[in-house]
Amino acid sequence: MLHTNFLSEWQDRDISGLMCRELARQALLIAAREEIGMQTCDMTLREQSSTGDPLELLLTVQPGKQFKVWVFDSGAVDLRDTPPATDENIHESTFTVTRSSIGTYPTACKELEEASRGEFTQFLRDLGAKRTVLAADENVDLEIDIAALQAEVDLVSQFVAVRELHRRYRVEQSAETLQALVRGYANLGLLNETNWGASSIALQARALLYSARLESLHPEHPETLWTLAYANSIVGLHYRSLEQLETLENTGSTDDLPPWTALVGAYSRFEVEELERLSKEDTPISDWAAYLNAWTVFNSLEHRRFTSVGRSAIEACPEAMNLYYMHIDSQPIGVMRLSNATELSALLYSIPARLIATPTIPQKVVEAARSPDRSKPPGVYWRSMVDALRVSGGDGDTSWAMLASLLDEQAMRAAYNSMAVNRRASTEVDLTPVAEMWQSFIQGHPDQAYIPTVSLVTAGDAIKLSKACGNFRFRDPNEWTTRACWDLWHVKNSDGDVIGRLGAGASSREFTCQSLTRAITNLKPTQKFYSIYIREVRKVAPRSPVALIASVKQAISSEKPISPEQIEKWTASAGDSSAAWHVLALAQQKSGNRLATIDCFRESIRLSPEYDTYKGLADAYARFDMKDEVIPLYEEYLEKVENFGLEHSNVHRNIATYYMRENNLAAAKPHAVNAAQSYSASALRVAAGVCELQKEFDEADKYYEALSKSYPSSSGLDWYLYRLCRDTDDLEAPRKLVDRSLAASPNWRSDKRTWTAIAYAIAERDHQAAFQACQNKAENESNLYTESFLMLTAIQAGDVDAANESKDRLFDMCDQEEDEKPWRLQFRELMQSILSERAESAELNEDELAKQCEKFLTTEIRAQIYKSDRCYFIGKLLQLQGYSQAAKHCFQLGTTISQTPERITWRLCSIELNR
Repeated sequence: MLHTNFLSEWQDRDISGLMCRELARQALLIAAREEIGMQTCDMTLREQSSTGDPLELLLTVQPGKQFKVWVFDSGAVDLRDTPPATDENIHESTFTVTRSSIGTYPTACKELEEASRGEFTQFLRDLGAKRTVLAADENVDLEIDIAALQAEVDLVSQFVAVRELHRRYRVEQSAETLQALVRGYANLGLLNETNWGASSIALQARALLYSARLESLHPEHPETLWTLAYANSIVGLHYRSLEQLETLENTGSTDDLPPWTALVGAYSRFEVEELERLSKEDTPISDWAAYLNAWTVFNSLEHRRFTSVGRSAIEACPEAMNLYYMHIDSQPIGVMRLSNATELSALLYSIPARLIATPTIPQKVVEAARSPDRSKPPGVYWRSMVDALRVSGGDGDTSWAMLASLLDEQAMRAAYNSMAVNRRASTEVDLTPVAEMWQSFIQGHPDQAYIPTVSLVTAGDAIKLSKACGNFRFRDPNEWTTRACWDLWHVKNSDGDVIGRLGAGASSREFTCQSLTRAITNLKPTQKFYSIYIREVRKVAPRSPVALIASVKQAISSEKPISPEQIEKWTASAGDSSAAWHVLALAQQKSGNRLATIDCFRESIRLSPEYDTYKGLADAYARFDMKDEVIPLYEEYLEKVENFGLEHSNVHRNIATYYMRENNLAAAKPHAVNAAQSYSASALRVAAGVCELQKEFDEADKYYEALSKSYPSSSGLDWYLYRLCRDTDDLEAPRKLVDRSLAASPNWRSDKRTWTAIAYAIAERDHQAAFQACQNKAENESNLYTESFLMLTAIQAGDVDAANESKDRLFDMCDQEEDEKPWRLQFRELMQSILSERAESAELNEDELAKQCEKFLTTEIRAQIYKSDRCYFIGKLLQLQGYSQAAKHCFQLGTTISQTPERITWRLCSIELNR
């Protein structure tokens, strides 16, 4: 048994990934398995030995140029948390490894594979390791077609193929068996990608090490290099695969190659059209082509295109469970719901059918799969099969317990997917019944305690969440959990440990295409590691469009202008990536190139009609004074693009918003009502605003009430402010909702509820509470907007020192920020005029100020502070300085120059006018 030292410092941003650890661990296991003939058990994959373990070891590593490996007697060290002291080891090795994204894995594999046939083998023999006599499987005499099993895109078939290959390799270590074993482990690694633990990384490490073994022992075999290229491409080391393909094209023969070789180049080169062509042919690789095409599109950030490609892949490969995760991670709510229902069907029907039909599956498992008890929850049926696998007799590599654990991992991911879909529902949903249903599926999984807490996260109750978490910790989470989980875990468990890692920057940094792609999409272009990830993606996956997309995004977010030469260079590399053309349109827009902007958006739409691209083009039309094109463009979307969720609702909402800004409320109303039928929060808010502006107050109130009661995130603030603006005494119901929302989350100061607290305190005239809330917000997010509110509330709270300090910081921001500097300097001059001592001729001074303010507030500018924000801030500052008439004029401007009732400051301007 080889134990695993699971990661425990979740908040550590310097975690560099799990692959290096797994390469060393798997090398030691390969030494025991292939050189000595021992039965091996891997704790990372939650295996259990049925023969007893003569050796129980723990291996830890320190990656770097000097790659250090320590082995410990697991009975003599504490396995629970941190790595044991290195001086407690019973074996130490040091390997020289090239430290880079494209050098670490190849050199580590070579060194460690050699050690598995030498140093590690001798170390194990010195400990007394001996060959294990394995019991035969029940169905060992069955004729097993390895090629047929490996043509299937499902976990069970691939696992049974690998298990049979190990049995054959134990008898005869042939090149053909080793080649199939390499492909089998690569396939298993990809099929388990997106699981929360390190199972996929452990399986990928085995694929890479067996590849190195194949290269060392059978370098002249005609399919060796093809096998290496296949494994590297499937694992995500595309640069290695492309190098090997180039060698094959220059020196190798392409005659009489097995069908799977056709997949290698298309996948490594991101050739979507070629993979799609292969998926439609009647060949043994058609299902794998559909599956790899889905991965290619997903890793290219082509979300709309993935809708159709992913749907085709699920039809071909319903048991490839990570396809469902991809849909739930990137698709509209309608597609998410359909995928989640299909995923449950795969667990309860497709996988059991596969277990029944696959040779060598233990009879107890087959019996459990054939005999569902429909009177019990469906998870009980699932557990009966998985538990039967876990306790099945028969030894071997890999063990049935490993298959049980891998199925457990897939059920765990399905459970989270289901919670995520229900959490994204249009109305408030109690997730407790959903969590209870899934508990029977994941009973015994190390991470099962997480699922029931998702409903507490949704409710925003941090105290209950902390209690429910208890001592729960994730085991070895990989990068796929970052977006799904880590941002939810900003509380501590009962031991005071931070649960989760703080933000996307801490995601696992494996040097594979899949890992780097996920990491870069979880970062903002301005964050520290973004440039590093661009560089590494470009090295690891040279044909991926992600590096180009990220580079353009980074240039757009920068204050520096983008040169025409740079845009031209990017354009030449965009190819058929709709996502690349979309960001190129934004780059052209930043440079002020109207026609080029429109052309790039249109090319992106031609390749894949994404809602975001239509929205971007509509915004560009408005920006370039081509407003007559906006409505026809949106109508084109409604006519030509299929609706999978809220896209059509969003388009109707956008049309309504457009007409609102044009003060054409009659035209806005039907689109607002159409959008509100989806019950999305933004649509309800727009519909309420249109009705309010049309003075249809009862109808507006119904929309605000629906918004407030249907969405916990809305907090009831919209409804409360609306009724306050209407000068009604019926504030009890919305007040209760706002109070409940703020009381439910003691940590509101660090999230979006901060602005709820600020606006609520201002509206309630609780100056101290407003000032405190602004201070809390400024601690986490200091900018022109938050600092403006901080200065106002400090003045109202009577804290002169804090007001002066805030004013100084505001003036510094106006001086130092290069972006929008002319506007910021005007902003500073206006604030200085307002804050200066009043002249003797007060009426003249106020009249001059009012004119100065109106000119400033009505000028069309691009600025961080919106129109109504500026009007409220300047108006309130004037009011506090005693300029009541000028203040009233500013508040009036705030409600007229921008028809945006959804903005808090528009509401605050209205409230001030009523008072």
